[in-house]
Amino acid sequence: MIEAAYYRGQLRLLRQEYEQALADFDAVVKDDEHFRPVYLSRAQAHFLRDDTLRGLADLTTFLDLGRRSGRFDPKDPALFAARGRLLLQLIPKWGLPPEENLAKLPLAREELETARKKGHRTAELFDDLGSVAERLGDYDQALDAYGESVKLNGPKELAVKVRTKRGWILAAFLQKRQYEQARKEFTEALRLDPASADAHAGLGFVGAVQGASGEALLAANRASALGADDYMILHNVACVYAELSRVEKGRQAQHQDAAMDLLRRAVRLCREEEGDGSREIKQIQDDTSLRLLATRKDYRALVAGEGR
Repeated sequence: MIEAAYYRGQLRLLRQEYEQALADFDAVVKDDEHFRPVYLSRAQAHFLRDDTLRGLADLTTFLDLGRRSGRFDPKDPALFAARGRLLLQLIPKWGLPPEENLAKLPLAREELETARKKGHRTAELFDDLGSVAERLGDYDQALDAYGESVKLNGPKELAVKVRTKRGWILAAFLQKRQYEQARKEFTEALRLDPASADAHAGLGFVGAVQGASGEALLAANRASALGADDYMILHNVACVYAELSRVEKGRQAQHQDAAMDLLRRAVRLCREEEGDGSREIKQIQDDTSLRLLATRKDYRALVAGEGR
């Protein structure tokens, strides 16, 4: 019966019946207070009702139940960092429209900023701060946070990811693009990990924009081979071909066809992973590098959700 109450609460949560969902989750907690997953679900219901204090309390319980060393001290900066990271991971999974998703991100930012102000300084924390800022479109702040993450000498895998994210911001999102600096970031990421598909895609993008077609094609091929099962990598490689179609007019149709093939594969993978391709389709529509494709019938069909 309690298991049924949990799953019924999940269904009610999906249907935005928050009061009824909370009643089910409360019943589960009353029966078994150590059933860890229920606290994430109940926290979501609280946050979606704008009950931040109860939401944070449930996140804390979820984190406490996963610790071997006992409960967090309520004033521990690491608690705020952990809750911020958890919110950063959870909010995109709540199924909110894009504008509501962004409106909830300050919940994560506040927790992470509190951890920073309390003296918590780790490469992971500044990566998380950069991720929030980047999602909110605060690119200068994101670059600063990612820069702090690099300085703190975190794990190599994190450094590769952060360098690559810095590279993409510098190459594609600043009002005044900084291609040479972006090239340095992607090159350093590849020095640390020669198999980084996204860094290869980034290097290819810079090469395409700067007219270095041979370099761009080589990097795009490496990226698509290394990231064949990652829809974000395929999306980024499609951007390389879209940029090549701007600079190589004689091969415009060929490059655009390659870009469209990659985007179709990206949408298909997104559907397989997430149940639909809406996230990738939204990114295709928003990506300025892909606007040259917008006049094509197959592009319009793809963003309309046709041709599954």
